[in-house]
Amino acid sequence: MYAERKYRKLKMGQVAFSPEIAKARILTQAWLLLDKQAKGLTVSSRLLQRTIQAELPSSHRHLPPALIATNLKSAYTSYYSIKSDHICLRKDSLQDLAEAMAPEGNTKKRLL
Repeated sequence: MYAERKYRKLKMGQVAFSPEIAKARILTQAWLLLDKQAKGLTVSSRLLQRTIQAELPSSHRHLPPALIATNLKSAYTSYYSIKSDHICLRKDSLQDLAEAMAPEGNTKKRLL
């Protein structure tokens, strides 16, 4: 019982990975970092640069705080709408990956 109380508990959010969810999460993180910077909080410039480079044009760095806040809210809304269907998105992305890998080798695609 002592070990059960003390072991490290990993809580991963219980969301299955898919490229669509990853993109929505990174977009939300980019808007969140821009929001923090607009409020005058400390944000790592390299982290901000990497995140924006992945999802947003660099011109979005100098938007007014009100516009950043509305974009952050819409990013959260789209993330949660995508997140509700995470299991099907995972299966579809694995199916697409299997179809893409089948012609490369002598393996047959397998339906999941």
